[in-house]
Amino acid sequence: MDRISVTSLAAISLAFAVLSPPGFRAAAAAEPETLSETYRISRANDVEFQKIAPFKVFDNLYYVGPGYVGVWLIPTAAGIIMIDSAQEPYVDFVMDNIKKLGFDLKDIKYILLSHGHLDHFGGAARIQEASGARVAALDEDWQMMEQVASRPGRDGGPSPRVPKRDMVVKEGDTLTLGGTTLNSTTIPGTRRASCRPSSPSMTMASRTERCGRAAADREAGSPPPSRPW
Repeated sequence: MDRISVTSLAAISLAFAVLSPPGFRAAAAAEPETLSETYRISRANDVEFQKIAPFKVFDNLYYVGPGYVGVWLIPTAAGIIMIDSAQEPYVDFVMDNIKKLGFDLKDIKYILLSHGHLDHFGGAARIQEASGARVAALDEDWQMMEQVASRPGRDGGPSPRVPKRDMVVKEGDTLTLGGTTLNSTTIPGTRRASCRPSSPSMTMASRTERCGRAAADREAGSPPPSRPW
């Protein structure tokens, strides 16, 4: 191969490396694991690592869950709305986080379950008993939770505790407490249908995403983001 051909091939290779799409170049080199991936994958079973401090996200939204799955509080003038509840072995941790923020478990009036996966509803029965709160979920999710209760737990252990069937919500339902109103919207999520409460000013999906990013940035020592989803 003559010198001109070698030079041309080198130039073409350089141009391809510079001009190829970012996604193509990224695929060629392993990207570092994100903090979210660390919580959800590589250290998902590291109980102590998962125990992040509770904090206020913005306005009247607080985060009280472990690192890998969200648990949210919306305090109002008439009590607290809680969204999801985590699962064992984090239920005591969640309840302690609520107290650390200065709230009383007895002030929790509603526990809204976004969907019927154990990591979201697993603590609801205990928190329901401790607070006297009502529990709300889609009918499909009540059915899913009841199915979980009918099967043995992990490694043949006892079945997970399931909250007593209480409020059944559907698309378009509203919940008002202390001047705060949430609207129920059924959307595809980690299962075919999930319930996402929203306020007139911002959907809970946006609140959740911003809170998740804030949690990751707090752990990384960066300020929380100001951008919506």
